[in-house]
Amino acid sequence: MKRIFYSVLAVMMLCCAACTRSEEEGVLPEGGKSGQKVFVRIENVQVPKVRMIEDEKNDKAESAVEFQSGYLFFLTPKGQVRTHYSIVSNEEDVDDEGHKLSLKQIQEGHTFTGISGDVSKVYIVGNVTSDELNDKDIHSGDLPFISDIHLKKISLGNQHADNMNHVALAGIEGLTDGGAGMKEATVTLSPLCARLEIGKITTDQTILDYKLDGVYVAGFYEKMPLNQQCVESDWVSPDYATSDVEAELKTFYTRYGWMADCIEFSKVQEQTEDGHNVYSFYPEATQSKKWAYPFFAIEEPAEGVEPYKGHLGVHLLLKLSGMTVKLYDETTNSWEEKKLEGVRYINLNRFVRSHSAHADAVNFYNGHIYKIDEIKFGTTNLSDKIMPTDVSVKVTVSVAPWKIDNIYPAL
Repeated sequence: MKRIFYSVLAVMMLCCAACTRSEEEGVLPEGGKSGQKVFVRIENVQVPKVRMIEDEKNDKAESAVEFQSGYLFFLTPKGQVRTHYSIVSNEEDVDDEGHKLSLKQIQEGHTFTGISGDVSKVYIVGNVTSDELNDKDIHSGDLPFISDIHLKKISLGNQHADNMNHVALAGIEGLTDGGAGMKEATVTLSPLCARLEIGKITTDQTILDYKLDGVYVAGFYEKMPLNQQCVESDWVSPDYATSDVEAELKTFYTRYGWMADCIEFSKVQEQTEDGHNVYSFYPEATQSKKWAYPFFAIEEPAEGVEPYKGHLGVHLLLKLSGMTVKLYDETTNSWEEKKLEGVRYINLNRFVRSHSAHADAVNFYNGHIYKIDEIKFGTTNLSDKIMPTDVSVKVTVSVAPWKIDNIYPAL
């Protein structure tokens, strides 16, 4: 899978000045009022647009994430916030004295003055709601370090509120010597969630007919702190042990309806490579749309660094009815056609990068798009329960940073 970042670049050019400040006291020394001059420009940012069955994302500009608003923090080596600025989309909200700049200003380039000489890093977070991070939080003094900011949580629902181009973003970068008395930093902003895309649902020759009633993300993190280390208390799912699955799904997805699709899908008869006819389902008749869902994963670690442990991944569920199948009768040594009454489920809780039976499970990273070209199942994958402990389905997946990975269900 291509590893291509749809990035937002904040290019910072800093003119050095001979001023320092005590991190402990937070005071500029005498004669240091002018501080550093900092030129900031954000590039490769789309203008905000005004939705989850969606067009497939790719590594082209039209799939870039939009930057609507956010915050820029200047940090010391220990992560203390020296000063910060709001980035707003409405130019009427600009207030230089109140440290509010417009997105247009930052896109065209803005020079900051009086920045402390001990600033060594720039941290930017964007597309967060006022419930997640706001001016009051920052001005209150309760967030003196980046570690405090990182404890603020973002909600998965806000990553879907209008469309998958508008998701939370963040990036941090240290300053480097740009020569001729200049310092600079290029900050890459990456999405703070991952995206799952499913192309089609199909079967092997043991499934003669069926109806796809629903596609559900049946286990996910509802919230994630900005440090990208989810905790189990923020994990939500239907009650897997329920005796009334139908009622449980209805109740759960009344609250999380944006993590499920239960409409009339496009049913198409297709011929396999070995000449068998099977039925496949697509989100829409055009077959160009994808089932697309956001989810919180973990931060992609630097090379040689172990990824964050304890993440529960993501669970998928397919709901099927009206099934006619072929079952092998060992007594007669023949295949028999049989109609299955009621509802059956396909439980997907493991994903791999290849069809190999020994393939390792995928580590899901924020900023990646995981593409499942197709989910293919047979009679051995059917269950009358959701996420039973004795059933594991292997799915193969691929990624777009946005980065693109192709993956597969472990079926």
